Amino acid sequence: MNTSSWKSGTTNKPKAWWVVCGYVALILYMIPVTGYALASDNKVPSFGAVHLTDEESSWLKAHPEKITLFFNTEFPPIEFISGSGSFTGMGADVISRIESLLGIDFVKTPLDDWNRHLAALKSGECAIAPTIVRTGERETYAFFTKPYATVPVVIITPRTPLGKITLDDLAGRRVGVVSGYATETYLRNKTLQDRFELVTVANVSEGLRRTAFGQIDAFVENLAVAAYYIELEGIPNLRVAGTTDYQFAWSIGVSREYPQLFSAINKAMEQIPADEMTAIRKKWIAMEVDFKMDPTTRRNLILTALFSVLLLAGLTGITIFLKRRLNQNIAGLKESEEKYRRLFDHAVEGVFQTTPDGRFLSANPSLARILGYNSARELIEHLQDIGKQHYLNPEDRQTFQRIMETDGETSDFEVQLRKRDGSPIWASIKARAVRDETGGLHHFDGLLEDITERKHVEKALQESEKRYRTILDEMSEGYHEVDLAGNFTFFNEAFLNLFGYSRDEMLGTNFSSYAAEEAIAKRIYRIYNETFRTGAPIQNCEWDILRKDGERRTLEFYASLVRDSKEIATGFRGIVRDITQNKQAEAEREKLQAQLNQAQKMESVGRLAGGVAHDFNNMLGVILGHTDLALLQAGEKHKLYSDLKEIQKAAKRSADITNQLLAFARKQTISPRQLDLNDTVESMLNMFRRLIGENIDLAWNPAPHLWPVKMDPSQIDQILANLCVNARDAIAGVGKLTIETGRKSFDEEYCSEHPGFIPGDFVLLAVSDNGCGMDKDILDNLFEPFFTTKEVGKGTGLGLATIYGICKQNNGFINVYSEPGQGSTFKIYLPRLLAHEDTDMTVPEKKAAVKGTETILLVEDEPMILDMTTTMLEMLGYTVLAAASPDEAIRLAKDYTGKIHLLMSDVVLPEMNGRDLAGQIVHLYPGIRLLFMSGYTANVIAHHGVLDDGVAFIQKPFSMADMTEKVREVLDIVST
Repeated sequence: MNTSSWKSGTTNKPKAWWVVCGYVALILYMIPVTGYALASDNKVPSFGAVHLTDEESSWLKAHPEKITLFFNTEFPPIEFISGSGSFTGMGADVISRIESLLGIDFVKTPLDDWNRHLAALKSGECAIAPTIVRTGERETYAFFTKPYATVPVVIITPRTPLGKITLDDLAGRRVGVVSGYATETYLRNKTLQDRFELVTVANVSEGLRRTAFGQIDAFVENLAVAAYYIELEGIPNLRVAGTTDYQFAWSIGVSREYPQLFSAINKAMEQIPADEMTAIRKKWIAMEVDFKMDPTTRRNLILTALFSVLLLAGLTGITIFLKRRLNQNIAGLKESEEKYRRLFDHAVEGVFQTTPDGRFLSANPSLARILGYNSARELIEHLQDIGKQHYLNPEDRQTFQRIMETDGETSDFEVQLRKRDGSPIWASIKARAVRDETGGLHHFDGLLEDITERKHVEKALQESEKRYRTILDEMSEGYHEVDLAGNFTFFNEAFLNLFGYSRDEMLGTNFSSYAAEEAIAKRIYRIYNETFRTGAPIQNCEWDILRKDGERRTLEFYASLVRDSKEIATGFRGIVRDITQNKQAEAEREKLQAQLNQAQKMESVGRLAGGVAHDFNNMLGVILGHTDLALLQAGEKHKLYSDLKEIQKAAKRSADITNQLLAFARKQTISPRQLDLNDTVESMLNMFRRLIGENIDLAWNPAPHLWPVKMDPSQIDQILANLCVNARDAIAGVGKLTIETGRKSFDEEYCSEHPGFIPGDFVLLAVSDNGCGMDKDILDNLFEPFFTTKEVGKGTGLGLATIYGICKQNNGFINVYSEPGQGSTFKIYLPRLLAHEDTDMTVPEKKAAVKGTETILLVEDEPMILDMTTTMLEMLGYTVLAAASPDEAIRLAKDYTGKIHLLMSDVVLPEMNGRDLAGQIVHLYPGIRLLFMSGYTANVIAHHGVLDDGVAFIQKPFSMADMTEKVREVLDIVST
């Protein structure tokens, strides 16, 4: 059978019995070939959408990036790449039908390495193999649909055999097979039984070429693909010599990583009608064999057989006819030889035969042309010693002979040869050794290709690559290349430094494994996929990664699609640079800008509120005046009296609101004078106790030797009244309210690290409660006018805005410390009045920082405060063990081998409070000193039961001088 025939022609009718017998023999060995069945289910399902389960539908919608399909670029007509770069072939038509039924599009990736394809299917990188043969080993990592096409696997040889052959007949012969195909596994199991030598090739095309040139004795492949390539490449001397007991039953394979996808595809396969599937198969592999036994042939066979029995006298005629047929066979052989001769003479590569001692037996015209001779005959006559005359380095000839003696063949022996005029060329030699009956070397058959230009190009490429690599390695930006699956194939040193890994650690790994979060990896995948689809380059894309040391960095990268010489996409290349510091600086700028915007907003609202309130107050005065006049005239019994009283009440309430607006706007009329804040607050305590009710305990803790302030006493009244009312509303049931005073000083360095603080000396007025506390969202909007968390009708949202305005009007500021469930502390800082200082009110001279050498265990859950306090203590000479949580503090204490002198801990911690932590640390270090810190005041903390009276405490925020003095004070306490 000539496998290059795809459609059957007209069968010649035999005229003699021996002719029929010959065809009968051919038919007998071609029965396995002609009997192949393109399996299909005769049941025709109804058309329409596939009925998927909710779980299957949800999976397909949620994982579009997982539905990846790798297809073989060199396996026609089953699956291959078209001239336009798209997926085509029988498998492509089946997949297209499944896509339409499921309403999805598979992500299709071309691949020319079948072994790489199988590895991707095993790992789950590839979800779908459109045409694959089921084997026991493959079933461990893939699901298989029922086969949709079956084709026999045949034996192909360089010449027509006398009869049908099997693998048994190939004992001692070289049998070729494509590496990685299911046929390879089948043949490896046969090698021991049938004793042939198995030779693997890269693809079908290579296997057929090597068979045609005698480099292998037989090639085993499925009939459809083999026939396609024989016709495509026009190889005249290849024939189907026999069949095997193996068939290619092609199914769709789905990685076992995706069972929901397999279930959906399986259902879609069942929806494809049998006649439609048959049409798809016939479109690509529909073949009819030339040797079918039609009825006419069968009848002629019977009649001729009877005729041969009855007419023995016809032997003479048969002899004559046999001679004629023999002449026809000889003519056919001459024609075949002529075809081979044409192939030999017109081959682009040089074809030769040489003896082991260094003489040419034959050469084709191309070889003569390559070596600069006028003819093959001239070449053979001139080159009598190949090693000396032909090889530029005679030792290379000896190397070639050693390879032939030991390996029997070479597929790419590169060597420099000398042309007729003495000029050198580079050549690639493919050759095999031919032995005689005794096993000795008889001659070498080979192909020679002139690769001089390629070598020049390679040299230029090497030099260019060297320059290219030098440029890349000197770049400060990171350069990288990935394949279509996102696996790194190349990068420069700067790129490796950004990630902190070595070249071996990163090569071949996927970009997604370095993303800081899974959502980031998915976003980058979508961006790459869009670039693959549209070809548009990636611009200014941010990629958050985790370095090898665990540090999170932000990269900015640019990337573009890489295409090969056929304009087929093969991967991506890009440049990245570290913008982490820029992002941090930008975040800091945004933070400062937000603070500036807030200040400007408050200032703008204040100006607006002040202008409106001033004018509105005037109108309210008119309303109240006319209301009073109307009340005098109406009398209590007048029917309008109650309405007028309501108008009067509403007007007075509106007047109170406008006064609060004026306070916020810092435009109300005030009468500032020198005040002792302790005396002022103490005179109002009884009023505040009545205001908050009997269920709330009011504690008053004045500080001695308080500095004077200058402000309107009514403003102190406003501040405390608003804060007390808010505290009362924040406490559910019984609680405690604490009012305190104190003195605080802040330097420039401290204020630069604490936005909102002002350098100078200040008198502190603190109001604390043990109520419900506030979260960050409430704290961010706390001082905005009309912002309130109270129910409608129970608050105007102007109380804290009024306090804010009073503080600003008096050149002071306010700081709030609160946590949900832990209460709140409002700290009002009013500037010290310097004009009326006396000896009792002078600022104590700041002591020089007292350094130390002790070890301090510092526990603080706020990272910025932890870092700042650690730095301050270390600057003073202390050894600091810094912990962000109680568990970490206990671990550090247990692991530390020296003595720990002081535990300095926040009171409110996420896992346990400071007192409980101190109990465990004291158990480990009985003599350790304790110093607690908090944004709440010491009295409030003590009331909560967290601290015992007399325990050392420092209030946040504190300056370095305050901390230095307090730490030294605690460490220097003499034990009693």
